[in-house]
Amino acid sequence: MRTSRSLPSITWLRAVAPTYLGPFVVRRTAGSSLQGYYFERRERGARVGFFLGFLTVHASRFAFLKPQPPECLAFAFLEARSRALHERIIRQPDSLFRQTYHFLFKYSHSLPRFEFYEDEPAAIVRHVPLARFPARQRARYTRNFFIESLALFVRTRLHDYLREVDLTTAEARPLAAS
Repeated sequence: MRTSRSLPSITWLRAVAPTYLGPFVVRRTAGSSLQGYYFERRERGARVGFFLGFLTVHASRFAFLKPQPPECLAFAFLEARSRALHERIIRQPDSLFRQTYHFLFKYSHSLPRFEFYEDEPAAIVRHVPLARFPARQRARYTRNFFIESLALFVRTRLHDYLREVDLTTAEARPLAAS
């Protein structure tokens, strides 16, 4: 297992990501499995937004990814007490997250591709093991991964919709083709 000392620095994300995502609350995390930043909005027990950082160890809550830690990880998430809210924002055929994922899949061809997990809080995920990057150039490759992930999320305008969606009723305007 690698320590956080062997991970490339991503402190720059705290300043750069808000220029892409707008006014979400930024929360740093260095927990047992994640190291990075949440860009989130909270409303009545629900939390929605993005995470950018590293999956540092195998964690049961990310087992669905079949990860090879440490990994670069970017995801859009919804954590809600209400199953109905999860259903409306993630699972339904015309849901905000599903529409966003289809847009990402159709219009982005860069590897690694985004993946969609309708039963998980981290529903739209992009990840890559650090071992795939040349050791001497990991800082550059991780920076590219995060900037590209941010740019792709912005292209979908998901950040705009997540700022507007009512997390009590889950009403959202449909995505407009950009």
